[in-house]
Amino acid sequence: MALKAQETTYYVENLDQAVTFYTQALGFELKLRLDWGFALIAIGGKPAVGLMARHVWRNQFGAEDAVAQPRLVLQADDLDAELARLKAAGVRVSQVAGKVGAARSATFWDLEGNPFFVWHDPSQPF
Repeated sequence: MALKAQETTYYVENLDQAVTFYTQALGFELKLRLDWGFALIAIGGKPAVGLMARHVWRNQFGAEDAVAQPRLVLQADDLDAELARLKAAGVRVSQVAGKVGAARSATFWDLEGNPFFVWHDPSQPF
């Protein structure tokens, strides 16, 4: 079992405006833009900030986590093993979204209710 930090994700109403702000006003670099409503921003050449359209979050994950608030995104090498480890440690974990053999994810929370998003996709190298 291993986890790797990916980025901190912020949820925005207007993805186009947010990308423009982060790239033009703040001077950061757009590394990736996906048509379904996500952008990855780099700071100093390293991916650091994910931007996701709020409507995407509500449609994809809203049942488990109604408030889209910033969260650290973690990639797991073995999602099932990692979630089992977290649950055994008493960590509150959401249900898994996605299908076995494809991209899957879950949310877990610290003691203060701060969310973490953990995912695994067999097509993405760890």
